Amino acid sequence: MHELQADIFREPDYVPVETPYVGGVLDPKLDSKLMQIFVGHFGPWVSIYFPSDVYNDTKQSQSLLHNTACLLASRYMPGVASPVVQAMYLQIRQELMHSLWGPLPLKFEVLQAIALLCLWPTHSVQNGPPMDSWLLSGIALDHALMSFDFLKNAPYERVVDNDMVSQLRLWNALCLARVQSSVAHARPFHIPQRYLDHCPRLLEHPAATFEDGKVVAEIQLYLITLRLQRNYQRMRVSDIEYEELERWKVDWAHLLNGEENSTIELNLWFCQILLHRTAMKFQFDTERLSLEVIQLSRLIVSKVLQARLSTALGFIDHVYVILGYATLNLCDANTLDPLIEDIQMYLLRLSPNERHITYRYSCMIADFKQRCAESQLAFGDAQARKADAEQMQLVHPLVNAMGDGCPPWSQIIPDFVAQSYPDASGIHMYTQHGKCGITPCRSGFYELPVQMLVEFSLALGYSTLGKPLSIGTGTLPSEPTVTVAQE
Repeated sequence: MHELQADIFREPDYVPVETPYVGGVLDPKLDSKLMQIFVGHFGPWVSIYFPSDVYNDTKQSQSLLHNTACLLASRYMPGVASPVVQAMYLQIRQELMHSLWGPLPLKFEVLQAIALLCLWPTHSVQNGPPMDSWLLSGIALDHALMSFDFLKNAPYERVVDNDMVSQLRLWNALCLARVQSSVAHARPFHIPQRYLDHCPRLLEHPAATFEDGKVVAEIQLYLITLRLQRNYQRMRVSDIEYEELERWKVDWAHLLNGEENSTIELNLWFCQILLHRTAMKFQFDTERLSLEVIQLSRLIVSKVLQARLSTALGFIDHVYVILGYATLNLCDANTLDPLIEDIQMYLLRLSPNERHITYRYSCMIADFKQRCAESQLAFGDAQARKADAEQMQLVHPLVNAMGDGCPPWSQIIPDFVAQSYPDASGIHMYTQHGKCGITPCRSGFYELPVQMLVEFSLALGYSTLGKPLSIGTGTLPSEPTVTVAQE
């Protein structure tokens, strides 16, 4: 798989000589603008509220945290030249390797940078694979265990003070990145419960924010999903509702109804879809679960379509994983569903350039839609077509006004849309080698493996760091664990 993605998206392993970004030095005005953007959109995740929080006492600007901040902020500045973005990305990778091989434990600012790279692993580098958030978060959690004193005590033994707030917020961000990547990509999860019990303690402090509460809620949501997926007996007899999720919704009702642009509902629907998909493997009559999967996928896509473009730009990358998987479910059920084209065009409008993550997902959806259409035509399943016709009546109305002063879709030049797709010859080769994995299931829908999004993303360059870091496994000390099996 790594050889395939290298053939499709070849990535330079050096900084071009002509790059204006040499030695980590940016133009002062550009640097200042990027830092302002970073503080406004990314900084609060790791307790950074002022540009001065990024610099150390000697005002050095070549730190891993500073370069990470500039790279993330470049998402909001499409005018930044590609060589500059590419150089920042490569320098971050080099600095990251040096930091991981350096003295132990890692400094707090390095852990802050890693947490940000875990939440936004896909960067504005067209040919560059994203960071492996699962691996990086595991390594960072190991170092946090060595550095954060509160983790050496049992929960509730210490009062949450101002110094502890920043550490707790960073710990929660790393735990969230770890559990989300474990669930979404079917990778092991090894964080002992006694360490997870520290996560909600942040909410005891007056400085806790709405986002802090959402992070804690999502951590608990994904932990519930992991435990349910491992309970095969529950999966054999499960219906579309789970007591654990119902209790979770009651406990966090104030967050579910607290903010219009919150993504917490997207995470809930995503976890429900994964549980239904898991249950379908153990049950014979899966028609009801299949319809529920389509309905939840429709809710996810419709929710994102209603988000303002400025809001969608601030989503962490996992939200686009959720959106991509939901759209693939719709393609699997009915390639003529208007929501598919709606979200594809929405992502194109959202992407400032061809390097943006939303552009990649738009291309991925277009290719998968074509692949599903060919598969459905080949099978000629009449029952699936009947289900498609019934589902068409439930389509969410097209959202014509997307806000933020953007032109309507009719003004998008067709030639631009058609010519913007990257060369897909390698992707079709990938399809011809039998990697698609779409097979008909009993319900009349085509079985869409949970791992499909991961494998298909790999073919588009959505992979790990190329060569895995050899620092360690990224797992915590052996304890009773919550684990999800590899599919």
